Amino acid sequence: MMLDRAKTPENEMLYRPSKTSDDTLSSGYLLCREIFYGLEGLENENVKFIFNPIGVGMYSEQQYEEWTGEARKIAMKEKAFIIGTSHADGSYRNCGFSIPIAYCFDQKGNDLLLSKNDIRTRIFDTETNSIKLAEKLT
Repeated sequence: MMLDRAKTPENEMLYRPSKTSDDTLSSGYLLCREIFYGLEGLENENVKFIFNPIGVGMYSEQQYEEWTGEARKIAMKEKAFIIGTSHADGSYRNCGFSIPIAYCFDQKGNDLLLSKNDIRTRIFDTETNSIKLAEKLT
């Protein structure tokens, strides 16, 4: 499955598509700050997963709480898993200081992962709905 579209500029309607599917899975995506657009473009789309790739990490604890709070609301409203992650070092194009984050909420808004300043790789097992640290390959 390939997802490809530009990020929606501020103060514009959410660009489409915000959903993709193949024969077995329907997924939604909100690029970076599009998480604050509400569910415009995703409401009632019956997606199982919503992805939120984030270009830059968070700049404050308050921003982190707002961001993950919005994600939790979307997970519950759409009854979908929502998974978000930023660049591993939190930065993008020399933006300065930022906190790398990753999160995952289940369909009821329960946290499966809330991470900040921890760049270890994790694997989300969609069969068990669990997240484990990836171990080094030997």
